Amino acid sequence: MNDAVRLNKFLSTNGYCSRREADRLIEQGRVFVNNKRAQLGDRVTHLDSVRVEGRDRKQEAEKIYVLLNKPVGVATEAATDVVGLSQDVYVAGRLEQHHAGLLLLSTDRTLAKRLVSGHHVEMEYVVTVDRAIQKIDIGRLQSGGRKVRQLAEKKFAIVVRESDPQLIESLCDELHYRVTKLIRTRIGTLKIPMSYPSGSSRNLTQKEIRDLQKLVDSRVLGSNAPPLTRM
Repeated sequence: MNDAVRLNKFLSTNGYCSRREADRLIEQGRVFVNNKRAQLGDRVTHLDSVRVEGRDRKQEAEKIYVLLNKPVGVATEAATDVVGLSQDVYVAGRLEQHHAGLLLLSTDRTLAKRLVSGHHVEMEYVVTVDRAIQKIDIGRLQSGGRKVRQLAEKKFAIVVRESDPQLIESLCDELHYRVTKLIRTRIGTLKIPMSYPSGSSRNLTQKEIRDLQKLVDSRVLGSNAPPLTRM
């Protein structure tokens, strides 16, 4: 069966639950394939009958929240392929192929939309340019209330309230710097260390989800939100 996938991935991509939750249900003996109790590692196709005991399929599926450290060369539209999620996923913000760093992929459309609407949530980027940064230019980048700190001769961190990093490239271009690398390291309260491996992903913790929800709930967000990228 060339189109067979692992059972936990099948449940996740069909919006039923996360892979972790699927494994837990399988271990509890609550998942059946073709009326036989499933085992961890089982593979299925769309032709198989998959049933989860004690669950009403009409109930709202468990929301999925995944952090991805997007590598250079991967389009935002292909992010779901990297983490193995279904197409019914929204991305908070986007990164061009030549950009890297933090993406939040979620089935929680409301949270994803609020994170990129109204320019109220901070986004932090680490930027490398093609020549040594002049101190006066750090001051110019700080105009408008932006938070900027120099990290190395050709590298700085900048905090903006726009989800599109092309703004940063435009700011650098005005000061005659060419951006050679741009990495998003933070969206609101969600952050990744620079050492986090490129291409790696993980589920958000409950605390991270609560912190993001508190953040967006505390903001008066504008109604003219940029469009979400639906995968």
